[in-house]
Amino acid sequence: MPASLKDLFHEWSGTRVKGEARKAWKMAPLCLTWCIWSERNQRILEGEELPPFVFKALFGRASPSYSLRPCQIAIEEENYAQAAKIRDSLRVLQEDSKASVLAANARFYNSFRKGDLAAMQALWAKGEHVCVVHPGVSGISGYDLVMGSWEFVWADYEFPLDIEIKDVQVHVRGDLGYVSCIELVRTKGSSWGKQYATNVFERIDGQWFICIHHAAYVDL
Repeated sequence: MPASLKDLFHEWSGTRVKGEARKAWKMAPLCLTWCIWSERNQRILEGEELPPFVFKALFGRASPSYSLRPCQIAIEEENYAQAAKIRDSLRVLQEDSKASVLAANARFYNSFRKGDLAAMQALWAKGEHVCVVHPGVSGISGYDLVMGSWEFVWADYEFPLDIEIKDVQVHVRGDLGYVSCIELVRTKGSSWGKQYATNVFERIDGQWFICIHHAAYVDL
């Protein structure tokens, strides 16, 4: 994989014109966009900032700052007490954000379990950047198409569904977070199906919305 997200994106799009980034991103293969999301999550967790032009191509708005410079400056000035306070404050904020993302994830699965389309519609970010990958099918992008896909998937189900969530992992940095988990789903009269799922959330005006749901079959 190329050394940076920007190199990866440019390698596929063949353009370095910022004005064309959003258009090119929408046309990119799903496997490429997912690789970029995966690398981005790792880079953010390692303390590196997502390149603003890629963030804007994804979300249509300027990227938030994930800088830890206040803590770094305090350390450089040998003000270790202040650095410790900043570190502890960041940890509290991080834990609060993780709890909020987990709560949003729980609401997602509650709406899934009940087949509640209105609740599902309210949980998703509004925009062309949202994406769903249901097990065994290609990715679907854009809010309206994503919502239509849930109606289609649920058409033959009897609700409520049996859904168990296991091996939950949550990671948050700034206004982005994701949850990975194992889904065990059973419809009436059927055996359990097992999927590995990744749910990506973005914080908008203080509230967490899901923007990507990717589920793939795994062996029981």
